Formats: sequence, C-alpha cells, structure tokens
Amino acid sequence: MVALSLGLGLLLGSCGSEKPSVGPRPTPTATVDVQVTRGPRAVTDMLGRDLRLPDVINRVVVITPSAAEFALALGLDVVGRTSDVSAAGAAAAPVTGSSLAPDFNAIAALKPDLVIGDSAFDGARLRDFDRFAYPVFLLRVSSYDDVPFALA
Repeated sequence: MVALSLGLGLLLGSCGSEKPSVGPRPTPTATVDVQVTRGPRAVTDMLGRDLRLPDVINRVVVITPSAAEFALALGLDVVGRTSDVSAAGAAAAPVTGSSLAPDFNAIAALKPDLVIGDSAFDGARLRDFDRFAYPVFLLRVSSYDDVPFALA
C-alpha cells in the first residue's frame, strides 16, 4: 500500500509541470568593426578546424586554464585571460570573462594574434569562434599521448 501511494504521488506530482525555457546566451559573439588580416600560416587546430595565423604570434588571449598552461609552455605572451586562469605567467593579464562565458568584446579589444581555448570547455562555441574576427585555436588533450601533439 505504501509503495502504491508513493508511486501515485510521484506520478501526480510530475503531471502538468513544464520545463523552463532556455534564456538567451550570456555572451554572444562580438560584432566588432574590425578587419583582421588573415595570416599566411595555415594551421589546423585539434578539432580539425583550419585557421590562418600570422608568421609571428605576439599577442595571445587564453580562455581556459589549460590553454594558459600550453601558451606559457610555448613561451607565448599572454595579454588576456579568463577569470579562472591563475597561471603565474598570465595572472597579470586583463580578465576577459570566464572559461564558461568568455567576453568576446573584451577579447576583441585586446587585438590578439591568437585566442587559445580547450575543446572540453569551448567545444559548444564553434559557431561563435568561426564568426569571430580573431583566430581561435582549440586544444583537445585527453591523455598524456596528446600533449606532444598539442605542443607541436
């Protein structure tokens, strides 16, 4: 009898409830009035996306902690970071949102040569990155064996 009452209560409690609607995206892709000249160097990020980069990368914005670690390991100058990046070499860089909600306008204001992210955080933002004025390289490192490839 108790099981029947419990089952009936759960069934009736779930009737008529609607799922809440999904609100607008918190950080839409920046619409910036800037012409970014695509560089001559063709590279493919770790998701297979083709990018054009300048021959020399001087200004890098990192949008995840792992991206910061890779950029610093490569000796790149990090000029912008998300709030959850605490790597020593990037800590003084201006904040450009969080890894889960990067601020595209703040990133664009820094005029980076390259933005580096991580597919684990940023894989759902491919549409945004493809429309963004600056190239976004996404890392995909799921094992130790991926590390040398990411650094190449």
